[in-house]
Amino acid sequence: MALVFGAWGAWLGTQAHAQESRPTETEKQDESDYAVTFGRAVGMPGQAVALSVFFTRRSDVPNIRKLRLRLSFPTAALSYDKLEAAYLARRAGLELRAVQGGSGNNGTLDLTFTLPESSSREFPNGQIAYVHFTVSSEAKGGAISLHPEAWIEEKPIPSPEFRARLEDAKIIVTTSPILVGCFFFTH
Repeated sequence: MALVFGAWGAWLGTQAHAQESRPTETEKQDESDYAVTFGRAVGMPGQAVALSVFFTRRSDVPNIRKLRLRLSFPTAALSYDKLEAAYLARRAGLELRAVQGGSGNNGTLDLTFTLPESSSREFPNGQIAYVHFTVSSEAKGGAISLHPEAWIEEKPIPSPEFRARLEDAKIIVTTSPILVGCFFFTH
C-alpha cells in the first residue's frame, strides 16, 4: 500500500512540475505586442451569423494606423453579407472596407481597417467589427475555418519586426436549434 501511494505521490509531483513549466494563457497573451482574435460564432443552415473581430495592442508598443485581414471560406457553406463597425471602431473614426473575391467554391474576403492620417486617436483596442455571413441551407453541421491571414502596417503576421498573435476564426454550424435558458425562470 505504501508503495502504491509512494508511486502515486511521485507521479503527482512530476505532473505538478510539468504544469508549472507550461505558460498560462495570460502569459501567452503577454508575449504578443499585438493580437487579432475572433469571437465564437454559431449558426444554423439558412440563418445569418455574425463573427466578432478583436484587435489588442500592448500599451508600450507603437500605435498602428492600418490592419488588413483576409478570410477564406467555402462559398457552398457561407455567403458574405456585410462588414459592420463595432462601437470602438466608430468612436475612433476607423475606416472599414471589405472586398469580396475568390472563385468557384473558394471565397475570400479582404477587410481593411484604417485610422485616417488626420486622426490623433489610437487604433481601437478591443472589438472592432462584426462580419456578417449567411450559412447556406445545404451546410452540414460542424466547424468552418476561415483561415485568417493578417497584416499590420502591410507587414504579415507573423513578422520578424514585432510579436503578434493571430487566432483561427471559425463558424460553427449546428443543425439543432440553439436554445437559451435562464436559471431564474427554470426553477
